[in-house]
Amino acid sequence: MSASTPDVTAAVESTAAALTELHDDILETHILAKLDPQSLFTTSCVSSELHDICTGENLWKQICKSIWPSVNNPRLAEVIASFPAGHRSFFSDSFPTLHHKFFTDGHRKTTELVSAVDIHYQNKPLFTKVVALDTDSAAFLDAPFSVDLLSDEALKLPGKFDTEDENFLARLGRDLKLSWIVIDTSGRMAANVSSLRPVLVRQHWVTGDIKVRYVKVLAGGRKGKSREMVQCKIEVECVRRVENGEVHVGQVSFKMEDLDKSCLSGRDGLVILQDALESGERRQGRDGEEREMYEKYLVKRKERREKLQKIERRLEMVDRATRISISLAMLFLLFGSLLS
Repeated sequence: MSASTPDVTAAVESTAAALTELHDDILETHILAKLDPQSLFTTSCVSSELHDICTGENLWKQICKSIWPSVNNPRLAEVIASFPAGHRSFFSDSFPTLHHKFFTDGHRKTTELVSAVDIHYQNKPLFTKVVALDTDSAAFLDAPFSVDLLSDEALKLPGKFDTEDENFLARLGRDLKLSWIVIDTSGRMAANVSSLRPVLVRQHWVTGDIKVRYVKVLAGGRKGKSREMVQCKIEVECVRRVENGEVHVGQVSFKMEDLDKSCLSGRDGLVILQDALESGERRQGRDGEEREMYEKYLVKRKERREKLQKIERRLEMVDRATRISISLAMLFLLFGSLLS
């Protein structure tokens, strides 16, 4: 027989009372910090005391630090402190990932973009870095939108790797996880522009070097144009050393490319990123949705390439016909002058 509503209410109130009797630090660190966001929201509705704790800055700071070690960076901590609800706002913007299918063409002004990059391997932190870009400078606005990390250092993945292991690339794609959060410091908004899983893990057949690619596809402009869809392409380059079975991460790069595979300028990329930060959804998405968007981008890119090739062939035919017509006209004129 099911419990009556008064019995359930009494049990909830009793549990809430027992929880609030615990020291705040114990409650936050050992219980609430281990809950998922939906569970935290549900818990915050139980009582006013739990609501205050579940929405508190200290709790959300712990949650953010457990997911993104880059939050410990002093510059990033300063930026997060300016958000409306601090770490809770930052988490809401950055978790789990961004979905942006409609471009609204906003033109808000920002002077700085901060990138917070975290790489985990087998759920353990491997690398973290915070990079700030001055978006007011001509060096940024007129140059390709590109960020390169780890150029002067190399990171070794823990463990040894059998060079004959056929499942190595699949395991690498499963175990290597990347988060690239872009923060608009002026607008106090953030978003994770990396896919939750790699869309491509490929090994060069000659050098043996490996590229692990994460892609977030954003809406970028009018239909039929090269910026109709734009990819935020993040690549982790790994070097596999056969002699000792080690794998090193040598480079991490971020670029924005249009359907012509051209790298966007800082000016154009900034407009699209700001629009995505402001109007994009933050949600988990169904399994495989990000890969489907990437494959749709590749199909659009192929269709555009074929369309441009057809136009180019037609122009060549028109040019050739024009040249022949001019040549024939000149010949007729020449024969006409000779006959006269």
